[in-house]
Amino acid sequence: MECPDISSLKLDRADEEALDEIRRAQRAGNLLEVVMPAGVMATIFLGNNAAQATYNIHSTD
Repeated sequence: MECPDISSLKLDRADEEALDEIRRAQRAGNLLEVVMPAGVMATIFLGNNAAQATYNIHSTD
């Protein structure tokens, strides 16, 4: 989401650090959106035969 420019806004060092922390949290959240489902899929299917995969699908929350 883009924010409009505010021409008279002045940020100090603490404000800039807070914005950097928000950006880091957003990047971490975006990474988790990919990693967590991939981990679940790996847990269900990798190294399992069909019967074990079926059981894992059934028991996965």
